[in-house]
Amino acid sequence: MIKSEYLIALRSTAEFQALLAQIKKHRPTIPVYDAQSDNTEEWKANSYTQRGFDLCLTYFGEKTDE
Repeated sequence: MIKSEYLIALRSTAEFQALLAQIKKHRPTIPVYDAQSDNTEEWKANSYTQRGFDLCLTYFGEKTDE
């Protein structure tokens, strides 16, 4: 996690917290596995997208599930 005075100051503002709340609403979801249509590739792609999204959030000082 990146620590800087600027990020600490930014995170303390209500505007930034509201922005983070809006961003988190757009976190990619991983579909339920469907063996009949074999959505494995979609599953993997969405998983990587979600990991990248979570990594980005960590740079803003957010904790993720991982």
